[in-house]
Amino acid sequence: MNFFKKLQIPLLLLFIFITYSRGNCFSLDQPDTEYYSYYMITEDAPVKTEIMLYQPVVFPRISTNMCDITYNNPLSTHMKYHEYIVEAEPLNEQPIEDNKEKFIILASYHNNDTAKSLVEQWIKYYTTRGRRTFSIWLKRSGKYVELIKEILKSNGLPEDLVYLPLIESGFRTEARSPSDAVGPWQFIKSTARRYGLKINYWIDERRDPVKSTQAASEYLKDLYNIFQSWPLTLAAYNAGEGAVIRALRKTKTDDYWRIVRTRYLKKETRRYVSKFIAAGIIASDPAKYGFSEIDYHLPLKFDEVKIKGPAALSFIAKCSKTSTGTIRELNPEIKRWCTPPDEKEYTIRIPQGKKDEFLKCYNNARPAQRMPKIPYIIKKGDTIYDIAKKYRVRRKEIFALNKGINPRRLRPG
Repeated sequence: MNFFKKLQIPLLLLFIFITYSRGNCFSLDQPDTEYYSYYMITEDAPVKTEIMLYQPVVFPRISTNMCDITYNNPLSTHMKYHEYIVEAEPLNEQPIEDNKEKFIILASYHNNDTAKSLVEQWIKYYTTRGRRTFSIWLKRSGKYVELIKEILKSNGLPEDLVYLPLIESGFRTEARSPSDAVGPWQFIKSTARRYGLKINYWIDERRDPVKSTQAASEYLKDLYNIFQSWPLTLAAYNAGEGAVIRALRKTKTDDYWRIVRTRYLKKETRRYVSKFIAAGIIASDPAKYGFSEIDYHLPLKFDEVKIKGPAALSFIAKCSKTSTGTIRELNPEIKRWCTPPDEKEYTIRIPQGKKDEFLKCYNNARPAQRMPKIPYIIKKGDTIYDIAKKYRVRRKEIFALNKGINPRRLRPG
């Protein structure tokens, strides 16, 4: 009997340890307890106020065995502990829309000492050691900011996300990272294809400022729907959803600025949000930070036309009365010398105001003029490799221009 009495305390401690470590609902005092009050307007005054005591937990959309998850706070989710009903006088609060900040993400960091410290460090960097590079980024941003803002606005996203390509790519459409992320929004292939961007031998739509911004908008909306926090959303954009979810589980908090004080996110991601906020603050008021003589690129202006069949970029430029370089600049997704040969119809961008002139020229031209091809008569012993080497083209191009050709059965003549 004494033996079982002696076992009671160890068994109880073991039970508490297992229960707590598994995340089951067990009454233990926890650190970082937070208090919130919610005001519910009813027909009778005074207003009823529900005061709740919460404990931070991991993000509820993750599959866990936590209990009693509630969704009262729109920007953070907690486990409910206790609630009390008290009486309070009605509050004369301003409508949220009337007090809405123009740049809601850039303005949010002021409320957190960690955020303020990190952001100020990056502002100092961009205005000193990184000044020359940041000036180039600002200069290049003039070409795309208006265009990107409109797309973000049409997707119901905060306007300050327009500055995200500053730290992603410096607004370079041809930018490529060591991890093979491409374009102004630095999409990797898998994410790009998930959001409808085409990547093949002929085109890479990650480099297209319009299509990639639309894809980035959809991705950012999906991330925000998951995390309900812009700092966490931006961290997930940089590191991926999985990395942020694991950090939330391990730290048991949904506060990004708490997580950055740990090592559960990689160094780049811990710096990412403060870098973005610092870059956005400077870019939104460059003169205040000494960038008063920036020669911004002119905003990108163009007309879009649909063409049937493939066409050489040199011919498109000729019909537009511009240079091939300008056509390439307006259509950075095109990787080769022509529009994709396997697409019956393709939307091409030309300089603004040239649409009627272009269509007249294009429609009056013969297919051979639109897409010049060199005929080659196969000789005995020829291979696709030999022909490609002779004309300094790639085998993929020969296959694209000669549908159905079998490289193992090349017949002379």
